[in-house]
Amino acid sequence: MLDEPWLLAKQIAPLLGATPGLQLNWDFMAWYIDPSNMERGWAPHRDRVTMDFGKDGLPKYSTFWIALTDATPINSCITVLPAHFDDEYHSSESTTLDSEVPEIQQQQLQDGRCLPAQQGEVLCWGGRTLHWGGRASPRTETPRISIAIAASHPDFEDPKMRISDCLLAADGSGMRMPSMEERMKVISLQLWSYDGPYEVCIQIPFHVRKILSQFEKLHDEMHAENESTDLGREANDVGKATHDPLTH
Repeated sequence: MLDEPWLLAKQIAPLLGATPGLQLNWDFMAWYIDPSNMERGWAPHRDRVTMDFGKDGLPKYSTFWIALTDATPINSCITVLPAHFDDEYHSSESTTLDSEVPEIQQQQLQDGRCLPAQQGEVLCWGGRTLHWGGRASPRTETPRISIAIAASHPDFEDPKMRISDCLLAADGSGMRMPSMEERMKVISLQLWSYDGPYEVCIQIPFHVRKILSQFEKLHDEMHAENESTDLGREANDVGKATHDPLTH
């Protein structure tokens, strides 16, 4: 609900130029890994296992991960498996889903690369990059606090799925801050999307949960309406083709 995550996203936006076509899609997630409780980051996973690549070989979905505190191997920094060690990185028939924990072979564990990050640094990886967070040690008092936002190519995942109106100016000169309704919609969709697969356990007051549920219902209705519209268009197109006087 606060402005800070959105302002961080605004600062990330200029980095998108390295991959033409990517747009921020407001897919936010934040972590607080408490070393005193020996908490751990998410298990090995791919953010978008079904992601395909552009003709230039660049990913059509990317995650931008921002360290809000120093992230080190002792407090659960990110570990990635480099693509050249990952047999499934370019495979369109991956056996692992983003909501499942893939089997990691012993050799792959040895091939993993820890990515320590100082406070304020940004890490970026593609949607098919296998990555995970380790378990924090009580030998440090510094929690691993981080936030991530994703960007996607419209022909893979519609950037307007969460917020229909563009927040960023086309020329990159500024950004419109989202309304309270838009923020609540994003929060409700994120809770719905990440409820379960990654052990997201968030205590939400009942009255807040009730408000969010209304946005979840709104999202379901919009999704059903979009599907109905798409089916109608397909039927209309089929009808036009069937009665085309040039072909019959």
